[in-house]
Amino acid sequence: MENWIQLISFTFPHEAHLAKAKLESEGIETILRDELTTQVHNFYSNAIGGVKLLVKESDFNQAYTILKDSRIIITDENRKDEHLQERLSNIFKSRYFFLLTIIIALVGLTVILFSIPTIPTRADKLTFHEWCFDRMYYQDFEVIPSTLPSDESQIIFVDKCWEKIIFFKNGLMQLPGFETEKIIAKWKVENKKLSIIPLNDNLSLVTENKDNVLIYKEPLENLYYGVYEIKFEDLSLILESERRMIYAYR
Repeated sequence: MENWIQLISFTFPHEAHLAKAKLESEGIETILRDELTTQVHNFYSNAIGGVKLLVKESDFNQAYTILKDSRIIITDENRKDEHLQERLSNIFKSRYFFLLTIIIALVGLTVILFSIPTIPTRADKLTFHEWCFDRMYYQDFEVIPSTLPSDESQIIFVDKCWEKIIFFKNGLMQLPGFETEKIIAKWKVENKKLSIIPLNDNLSLVTENKDNVLIYKEPLENLYYGVYEIKFEDLSLILESERRMIYAYR
């Protein structure tokens, strides 16, 4: 009769049954010893050395290998492998996180770099639309323009404004006339301020004092020339200087 020897012991019976089922599925006969004693109370398990799993002496090496490969028997080698796998996993995670952070940062930087040139400047916003002239004030006086059509056959659509302010990208602009045809002037934006300049570049007209205009010593169009703060409010454009306000909308 072949000898039966102990392969491993377990604290709980269900652990022993898992190992028993694994070995028997591989064709190895097994015996459980002291199973009933540990079932009475778990405290007895430590006292008697647990539930013992026995195999035939000739099957010992094969059974040991099967349980070790199944990680039912944990050896120092298994623990080293697990520790190594854990370290490799942590390294991979940390490197992956680092690479992911770099990629996100590069994508964000690329988006910012490409979006900066596309952010419209004040000059861009002025040229994007034709602005309908609403009203203009010099000090407490409201100035009402009246542009004469350059073509008598020109049709005025009801849903379109007649008096317009148009900023062209070539540095010219169109303004409403005062019982005249539309006025063409120059414009530029510097230091966030708009300068409206006559075509003849007479900078002496770019002043705040327009009192001579009000007493008809100068043409009304001179009211336009000057330096303005630019404000965009929803669909409105407001040009503001010390004494003048021009309101337009799109």
